[in-house]
Amino acid sequence: MLLGGLTNVNLIMSGVFLVMLLVMGLVFLRYSGTLTIDGQGVRQTSLFGGENILPWGDINPQRRGVQRGLVLVDSMGGNKVRIDPDLNGFEQAIEMVRERRRDLWRQPGGTYDLRPNWLQLAVPLVLVLFPFIILVTMFSYSTDFPLIVGLLLVILMVVMVSMLAMFIWRVSLEGDQLTVRRLTGEQRLQVNEISDIRLEVVRAGRSGRIPVVKITTRQGKESTLRGQFIDAPNLYCVLRTWWEDRHTMVI
Repeated sequence: MLLGGLTNVNLIMSGVFLVMLLVMGLVFLRYSGTLTIDGQGVRQTSLFGGENILPWGDINPQRRGVQRGLVLVDSMGGNKVRIDPDLNGFEQAIEMVRERRRDLWRQPGGTYDLRPNWLQLAVPLVLVLFPFIILVTMFSYSTDFPLIVGLLLVILMVVMVSMLAMFIWRVSLEGDQLTVRRLTGEQRLQVNEISDIRLEVVRAGRSGRIPVVKITTRQGKESTLRGQFIDAPNLYCVLRTWWEDRHTMVI
């Protein structure tokens, strides 16, 4: 029996090890290769010699749901290049593409509206309600449960509510005004109140490196647009292009 138990444990450990190797291999393949941005366009080559080429005249940003990086495709959708935040020089690469094809992010009529869909809104609400439901369920069945469990659930609820309070549920442009709406309130900025809009990559625990948009006002105040449901690269390109097109130098 003991030998059989050890054999099963060895099989399980071997399976876990193989899965880890497979995941590491897939990650290695994903981030291997080179990205080249030059006068001809954007070119990405893989470790095994595969190559995707997007000429400047046939580049379109893909805007499907939430993306950590910037995905570019051709008009037919056959060639695809992904600029990932784990890439060294990610911010510079995004800016080079935006500078060359800023027309892709220029908003007709000067209006822009970014809102999460119903599923993206439901996820944070469920995360907030989950510990509350567990606490109510435990209390309804018995009041004699460990106090530490109740305290941990309360702390978890407080953390989740704090995160929900900072959740960005709408970013809009209307003429010379930028509006950012959170659960805690609304921030409105005129274009000439902004001194800089930039894209940065920050570390976020297990999520790794994620891009965020930072807005600095002329008074030196800084606002960060980040979140699991913010497509930061495309949002940055839209906001930066809008700001450059409309702001005037104030001395």
